[in-house]
Amino acid sequence: MNTDIQIIEKPDWASWEEIHQVLWKAHEQNRQKGMYMALPSKSAEEIQNYIEGKGKMFVALSLSMGSCTLLLALQSYKFSATYGNPCALFCDLIIQEKPVNVSWDEIHDVLWAAHAKNRENGIIMSFPSLAGEEIRKKIGDEGKLFVAMDGDKVVGTVGLIKSNANRWYANGKCGHVCFAAVLSGYEGKGIYRSLNEEREMYAKENNYSVLIADTNERNTKMIEKKKKEGYRFIYYMACKDHFNVVMAKWLYDCPYPQWYIKLRFLWSKFKLRTRYKMVSGKGRVKRFGI
Repeated sequence: MNTDIQIIEKPDWASWEEIHQVLWKAHEQNRQKGMYMALPSKSAEEIQNYIEGKGKMFVALSLSMGSCTLLLALQSYKFSATYGNPCALFCDLIIQEKPVNVSWDEIHDVLWAAHAKNRENGIIMSFPSLAGEEIRKKIGDEGKLFVAMDGDKVVGTVGLIKSNANRWYANGKCGHVCFAAVLSGYEGKGIYRSLNEEREMYAKENNYSVLIADTNERNTKMIEKKKKEGYRFIYYMACKDHFNVVMAKWLYDCPYPQWYIKLRFLWSKFKLRTRYKMVSGKGRVKRFGI
């Protein structure tokens, strides 16, 4: 590492406007390639509001140049930026909407590989097994798929499917979060968190009020992640060969007390568990012929 480079938390004399200018200039080549990312285009005030109270902004100072030449937000790859070689100090992963040069079959391959452990553990999920064209249709014209790119390689994905709901938990525009995957070898690096933040920022900017997630009830790893993100159980679902839990995150104030949400979920679970059972080799079977 160049000894003329000093990495420190953003000093008071470094303005947020200068941070914005570094981000904008550093991502110029990405824009030329058609890779547009939301955060580098944010104003100085928007960057400040996003960082303050949530994380830290670190800058690399060139002692010879006397100015900020690189900046990095802890716990997120999004604000990583440097002039010149993007790998000079840090490995720079790009979080962006799926580019046109990435095929839907490649998205399928990432999903299938990332969920190999779930299949080994008997945790069945329908979306990772979808073919590329089926994934494209699921996302639709109004949905979004975000990817983490390590060079030309897709190493992580998350999706958002737009829907209009008229249920007790949502009335109007809501989003179904799906297609979450991070390849083995890239886990534990904050990639899923960065992808999820990008998805939630897009949802808020486009006036989504509620995000809905569902997963196999045995997928405890994902369930715990969603609970930490602020999702709450809302209802139970009987799939072809397993039970799913459905969770919701209100992006603004939750309109219901916790006891009411919990009661709705438990009642839903009781009804489905009473009506159905899962039989090995047969899948979902009605208990009493009703």
